[in-house]
Amino acid sequence: MVGGESGQVFLGAYFPAAEESAIDIGSYGLKVAEALEKAGVMGRFAVDFISVKEGDGWKRYAIEINLRKVYFPV
Repeated sequence: MVGGESGQVFLGAYFPAAEESAIDIGSYGLKVAEALEKAGVMGRFAVDFISVKEGDGWKRYAIEINLRKVYFPV
């Protein structure tokens, strides 16, 4: 959830994701995982998403990738 005077202040999040969002977000998370794997990254990560209601559907935006302890082969 975002708000504040600018509409850009992080206020909190819903967890777990709403059922209607979970499949989309999981699919996008898998795409991020595949891209990181292709780059040779091994380890855990998290992706932060923002979901925006547009018309009768939702747009999903990955806004941050948080790498944990990862291994980058040289």
